[in-house]
Amino acid sequence: MSDSPLNLSGHFLIAMPTIESDIFDGTLIYLFDHNQDGAVGLIVNQPSTIPFIELLGDLSTIGESEEDIEKNVADTWVYFGGPLNSDKGFVLHSADKTYRSTIGNGRILMTSSKDVLLDYARGQGPKHFMLALGYAGWGPGQLEDELARNAWLTVKATEEVLFTCPVVERYHRAMSLLGFNPDVLLGDIGHA
Repeated sequence: MSDSPLNLSGHFLIAMPTIESDIFDGTLIYLFDHNQDGAVGLIVNQPSTIPFIELLGDLSTIGESEEDIEKNVADTWVYFGGPLNSDKGFVLHSADKTYRSTIGNGRILMTSSKDVLLDYARGQGPKHFMLALGYAGWGPGQLEDELARNAWLTVKATEEVLFTCPVVERYHRAMSLLGFNPDVLLGDIGHA
């Protein structure tokens, strides 16, 4: 048995039907940081009603016509990333571009600076891009406790599920990475 601490950075958390939180019911979360100090992730299957263009502010500072900007961001969803800091934006994106506040390694990165939004609005951003407002966070040992109580399943995240899978299918697709259909799970399994 390893004494190494659990590190689920780069994994999905799949909410189990027994989760004791309305906010996280049916959610799929991408963990971009997990260490001995806690965990931070973004809900990736709950689009919000906020138009992306509203988050850009004064469009004249971007250096493109308003028409081009609207075309570049027309099909871009803004997601509810979690209940903490809901006024702060976090971008999950492919590794083809990095920015001053980019963290992560591998094929999925997280950036929290506005330069990624401006690049995206100009049509010069990363190939894959997902913006969320707010985040989900856990203190030291909190996520491990929830995992021990079977509140979450975990699986290594894939770009396909995160960036190209339709939003309504992400939860099921992440579950299928584990090899089974989530429809067979019942909320009261294991409770006599």
